[in-house]
Amino acid sequence: MAWTLLPNHFHMIIRESSEGGISKFMQKLCGSMSTYSNLKHGEKGSLFQGGYRGRTADLRDDVYLKNLFVYVLVKNVFECHPKGFVYALNNFDNAFMWDLEQSYSGLAEFIHATDIICIKNALFLCFESSKEFKSYAKEIMLHRLEKLNSFEY
Repeated sequence: MAWTLLPNHFHMIIRESSEGGISKFMQKLCGSMSTYSNLKHGEKGSLFQGGYRGRTADLRDDVYLKNLFVYVLVKNVFECHPKGFVYALNNFDNAFMWDLEQSYSGLAEFIHATDIICIKNALFLCFESSKEFKSYAKEIMLHRLEKLNSFEY
């Protein structure tokens, strides 16, 4: 439903369609990534330091799922912004547009419902429109900025 590829890990929100399907998918995905990397670089062993860690999200828990979409699609990418995380938070609208252009972020696919990798209706599980998602993400991220600014040493 959503994804972001980061320099040393990735995040995905996946909806399981059959029992144990996500575990099998992750095993094949991580195994094939390790095989490719090992062949390319003449190495042996696992590509990832730790095993796959998954958390279950209840589709009925609207707030958790909304926050999860923001975490995966906005917060993680903002942390990779060339001018830094705080700059991205302070310039949310510009950073959001920048995020839409990043090939390692699934935000554009999520917003435009292109159905390339993710299902078309993932956005509509929690949000009425892409405008509502952006507004919610901005509210959550600006709250995070307030917490950063109020942090006292």
